[in-house]
Amino acid sequence: MTVNYEKLRRRFYLRLDAVFSVEELNKLRFEYLSSKSGLVRGALAALIQQGVEAEQLSMWTGLLKECNLALARRLEFIRERESNEKLTAEAVDVSYPARPFKVGLKHPLVRVIEDTRKILTSLGLEHVDGPEVEDEYHVFDALNTPAHHPSRQMQDSFYLSEVGKLLRTHTSSVQIRAMEEREPPFYIFSLGKVYRNDWDATHTPMFHQVEVLCVDVDINMSHMRYCVGFFLENLFGCAKMRMRPSYFPFTEPSAEIDIRRQDGKWLEVMGCGMVHPNVLQNVGISPDKYRGFAFGAGLERLAVLRYDIHDLRSLYSNDLRWKVS
Repeated sequence: MTVNYEKLRRRFYLRLDAVFSVEELNKLRFEYLSSKSGLVRGALAALIQQGVEAEQLSMWTGLLKECNLALARRLEFIRERESNEKLTAEAVDVSYPARPFKVGLKHPLVRVIEDTRKILTSLGLEHVDGPEVEDEYHVFDALNTPAHHPSRQMQDSFYLSEVGKLLRTHTSSVQIRAMEEREPPFYIFSLGKVYRNDWDATHTPMFHQVEVLCVDVDINMSHMRYCVGFFLENLFGCAKMRMRPSYFPFTEPSAEIDIRRQDGKWLEVMGCGMVHPNVLQNVGISPDKYRGFAFGAGLERLAVLRYDIHDLRSLYSNDLRWKVS
């Protein structure tokens, strides 16, 4: 029995040294230690049935524990070996050139804002800015907007709890403040956020607006026509535009500007007109001596037209495609 013990033990370790995978290790475990057909467990069960001495049983029980411990150590060795092989295969060559950094693109609205500022600055216009929280005088009264005008109603404007205060509905209020502080002539433009109580495929409660104002002694509509055409040609790459008669309380005469698309359809892009004499009087400028023109547009609208976006609200949808489009 002692010889059989030594042979079995030696054979187990020879087999164990040749095992290099978990699958092979499990087969060896089953062959020697399974409860029904394992060589070690089978021999131990036979000895118990024969009623051998306790010393022999203790020897075979020790072999059973020894085999379990050896299998556990071999499993640890195999896993460590596989891990090292994987690390070696996936090793990073630190001397290899790094991958180029992927830089996202600018949002379509940001592009339009930057291009608008660049185009107007190239015309010699000065950028002016003003507060977004305004009073009714600078938003409506000074711009010749009567008290009964629809834009002054609660459902169209965002009024604050403080009486007479609201979020500006257009950047024209910036131009009023600029005219109050300056002496003509001046050639300026304002660009910033404005707020109106509207939400649909072509409107958002907050949007960006640009307005141009030029006041001098000999300003006329031909000057306005040139500036509008220059702006649109540089922004859209097209020169086909038309002016349609319209109405705004702060300009007289007033017009709407349309551009012609490739499919032949005309699209409205902005409003314009000669500054109303009442507006000039409200800021202390003589309409008998000075005249001016103004034009303005929503930059979100220009962005959706420029990039053929169907829903203006998608500009604010946190769509990651804007960064790579």
